[in-house]
Amino acid sequence: MKSLHLFSLLFFTTLLTTFSQAQSIDDRPVLEEFISTQKAAAAPDASYAGSPYADPIFQKGNVFKNGKLLASNVGLRYNALRDEMELKQINSSDMQTKVLVRAEDIYVRIGNDTFVFLPNTGEDNIGGYFMVLHEGSKMNVYKKLKKEFIEGKKSINTMTRDVPPSYKDDEVLFVSYADGSLEEVPGSRNKKLSLFNSGKKELKQHIRDNRLNINKEYNFLKLVKHYNEL
Repeated sequence: MKSLHLFSLLFFTTLLTTFSQAQSIDDRPVLEEFISTQKAAAAPDASYAGSPYADPIFQKGNVFKNGKLLASNVGLRYNALRDEMELKQINSSDMQTKVLVRAEDIYVRIGNDTFVFLPNTGEDNIGGYFMVLHEGSKMNVYKKLKKEFIEGKKSINTMTRDVPPSYKDDEVLFVSYADGSLEEVPGSRNKKLSLFNSGKKELKQHIRDNRLNINKEYNFLKLVKHYNEL
């Protein structure tokens, strides 16, 4: 009798697992219309130092359009050098990598990070993919991940070594306002305070009371969060 119950339990568990897997495959959203015609970048040379990607390994993530889930548990990675979001099915070959179309209403979540696409605004030609650090009613904070390719150098004598080509990392903070305008966060404390359109006296007092060094990213985010609550 016990073996019969065990068999029934195993059968039910297998059936439930199979159904769940089939459901996730059958219900997978179609992404064709959101795939760019542009080909994904070729694999970087392994002899180069660094990587053009924020993370060279595809991570499980989700793709959204206007808050609606388009695809779940797909492989995603951000090519910071080309400012492109690459995607593929998990466990598929890198040869099947596609590029997500750039659009304001499409965003992705990779782990705990959310990336949005913001178009170029103004004469500064600022735009592209940004990592969301904070969103509020008056001010948002984004981080732009940048990569710069540095050419290698041959050794000029036997005492020195060749310098391989490399990718240099950089990160820049930006704030955006209710009108959609973007502005790079400056380096100095006083110039950071000039980003806030109101409540400067209250903000300065908040900095003093909480001993915030707003040249530190996490403290600047604390100040922005307080500003959005005023």
